[in-house]
Amino acid sequence: ATLRDDITRMVASHDGVLQIHGFYVDEATKRISFDVVLDYASDRKALYQEILNEVSAAYPDYTFTVQLDNDLSD
Repeated sequence: ATLRDDITRMVASHDGVLQIHGFYVDEATKRISFDVVLDYASDRKALYQEILNEVSAAYPDYTFTVQLDNDLSD
């Protein structure tokens, strides 16, 4: 839970992040995956890379899969 909370807080701190969900950790393979919803007004490609770089640097023993999800609320 601490790992999830830390990564969620890290990702949510970025301007343009609307939501993070679908968080999954596989301790056996050291893989973490989650979905992130980004504001269409943001530079989505740059923000995605920034998030991926940040979580990878914070947890170098893990492999991350970050899936961009669409905000369908508008």
